[in-house]
Amino acid sequence: MKEAAGTPPRVVRSSQPAQCPACGGGPVARIFRGMPTYDQKLQNDLDAGRIVLGGCVMMNDDPSWQCTQCGQQIYRSE
Repeated sequence: MKEAAGTPPRVVRSSQPAQCPACGGGPVARIFRGMPTYDQKLQNDLDAGRIVLGGCVMMNDDPSWQCTQCGQQIYRSE
């Protein structure tokens, strides 16, 4: 499938990478979807780059991780 102009290439990995495959930065965070209850643990995870919020709408083909430096989204291979 051809990517649309200006769209970053689709990056697929079998597990969460330690560094971003696009920029080499990090941390690479898990994308947390749904309606989270805000508490100090959630804030700590956000501050540390362990998670990023992905919204409450979930689709069948959502990325699993996102680079906290460049925003590259990474999909889990099946």
